[in-house]
Amino acid sequence: IFTIFPHFKNVLTRKMLDDKKGGGVFKTGVLIGALIATLASSAKNVFVARRGKTKKAHATLHKTHVRKLYRRVWNQADQMSRDHACSEYIHPEHILIDPSNPNPVPGVEAYCTGVSVLRQALPSIKMCIDDMIEQGCKVAVQLSFEANLGEKKAKWTGTAVMEFEDDLIVKTWINTDSISAMIQLGLVNDLLRNSGSGGDGGGGGGGGGKTVNKAPLRRDKEAVAAAQALLGRTEEHPTEVLTGKEWLEYFDAIQEEEWEHGSRMSQKELELQHDDLSGLDMVV
Repeated sequence: IFTIFPHFKNVLTRKMLDDKKGGGVFKTGVLIGALIATLASSAKNVFVARRGKTKKAHATLHKTHVRKLYRRVWNQADQMSRDHACSEYIHPEHILIDPSNPNPVPGVEAYCTGVSVLRQALPSIKMCIDDMIEQGCKVAVQLSFEANLGEKKAKWTGTAVMEFEDDLIVKTWINTDSISAMIQLGLVNDLLRNSGSGGDGGGGGGGGGKTVNKAPLRRDKEAVAAAQALLGRTEEHPTEVLTGKEWLEYFDAIQEEEWEHGSRMSQKELELQHDDLSGLDMVV
């Protein structure tokens, strides 16, 4: 203690000598109490400062992981490189939470497959991080996208929220303006094109953007693959959409049901017994 605060040693020594001459210890006791209080306050400030630095460093680590995820995975053209990098940022139990896709496959491999499907359908796609906000164990990301399909080019925006566990992304909420991208790429019609507002091209009044010219919609295999990649699903849109906690409760129930079904033995399996001599299963 006196090594850290040598001044207190000198003061305390003088006070003890004075109190000894005066025959009392009250003043020395008060000084010792003040010393202890000062030391406790200093220790608390050091602990709070260190804890604050740890939290800040942890937050910076999560944002750094997100930046590297988009650079090394989503914007990486080489599949082997991005699959290898994916396991460095994605939790083994990762889940993509999308209300329009109520039955996602969990895990790192499923995440890599989703990236590959999008990049195969739109090889030129590029994602840019515009901004990031962190709160607790979650990071919110503001994104910009660019992609080409044939001679058409599209730009659109989106947001992603990522939840971390053990410094790995365990949940992802994604919301992009995929309809705008599909309109720009000629995959779907603009519903306002023939509504009578904004002239023949539609949409020329309030958006401030260029009018989309009429063109026949593409229905070839490449167009279908691009639409499926942008929508994040191959099945029809669900008739009932669940969001928030309802979606998570639904997914947990489905996972539990699949686990119980997979662990439940059928009647034929129950009738089989293992023969140690032959190493085969046989019916008794």
